[in-house]
Amino acid sequence: MARRGRTSPAEDIMDLVAMLPWWVGVVLALASYLLLHSVASQQVVATTQPGQVGAMVTQTLWKTLAGVGQYILPILCLAGAGMSAWRRRARQNLVTDVAQSKAIRPARSSACSSRTPRSSAKAKPASPPSSARWSRSRRPSSRS
Repeated sequence: MARRGRTSPAEDIMDLVAMLPWWVGVVLALASYLLLHSVASQQVVATTQPGQVGAMVTQTLWKTLAGVGQYILPILCLAGAGMSAWRRRARQNLVTDVAQSKAIRPARSSACSSRTPRSSAKAKPASPPSSARWSRSRRPSSRS
């Protein structure tokens, strides 16, 4: 099996959500939108003191990331939920196909259904190969 190359964080999130049931992915999409939207819609407090500039920059950075993430993260969660639903449907189809397959059901015939053996004579067990034959065939050649 070939190794899978490096993946982006977006692919990792989608794969992670795809491992969960599809409805969990939909709930995660809704929850991430609501949470990030509440952060993105907050007002940035402008400070007049020089010592508070770092806090304002940090708050602005989080607001910007939440503003972008409120759309990207739910899309990734919904894509993962779609992959999960697709895989679940494929597994269900596989189970249905195997259950309906005639290849796994043994053929019923009168000879197979009888429980009595056909002959009462016991067959001799196969004898193991003689040690002389075995050792000659596996012996390394002495030619150089």
